[in-house]
Amino acid sequence: MKEHNLPQIVIGKFKQHKARIFSSADDWERHLQALGLSGLKIAPDPALVASEAALWARSTIKDCCRTP
Repeated sequence: MKEHNLPQIVIGKFKQHKARIFSSADDWERHLQALGLSGLKIAPDPALVASEAALWARSTIKDCCRTP
């Protein structure tokens, strides 16, 4: 998220929350809303950057856990 110039205060909000795994896209969206990150009109869009980072992490973890 730092590479996409997301402000440290936004990154800090994610670090403060213990929830890391969400069962649905709706749960993820509610999490972003609870953090106050949905609908912000700033660039870069913190919700978009966080969502892309989460998808990247999920695919990386999924690849690491595959058995040959």
